Amino acid sequence: MNLISIIIYYLLAFIALVVTPFAIPGTYVILGATLVFSFIYGFDPFPWYILVIFVVLTALGELIEFVLGIYTVKRYGGSKWGMIGAFIGGIVGAMAGSAIVPLLGTAIGMFVGAFVLAIIGEYLYTKKQYQSFKAGWGAFVGRVAGLSFKYACIFAMITISVFYVR
Repeated sequence: MNLISIIIYYLLAFIALVVTPFAIPGTYVILGATLVFSFIYGFDPFPWYILVIFVVLTALGELIEFVLGIYTVKRYGGSKWGMIGAFIGGIVGAMAGSAIVPLLGTAIGMFVGAFVLAIIGEYLYTKKQYQSFKAGWGAFVGRVAGLSFKYACIFAMITISVFYVR
């Protein structure tokens, strides 16, 4: 790869780091950049097994983020209604936040939506305020933990690419 391609690749990796908190999957940005640059340069910069590792890290990052967002609600004492509320709330909150303030509103809306709808879903089922707020807190913690894991996947992808991009 030439210097301009390397700069573009790492610029895309930086963008992936910046946009991930705003509900834009940064793992897909890095995977896409890696696939495009591999295709352009005849799969010279990245061997096939690196591409497989990146696909696995991308899938793992998305899956763990999704699972943690729901699992922690249950871990904090929530029911399936709290988990459903957290899931729907994350999506609705992200969309509502995007409509109000693009990017930053998406991130805030995702966290707030998961928190609030987990509380509502749990309260409608149990009628217990304390348990409902615990479920909401679990949704928030799950979102933070899931996003942290996704960041770990992104950093792993960037670290691996440092050894192969030349």
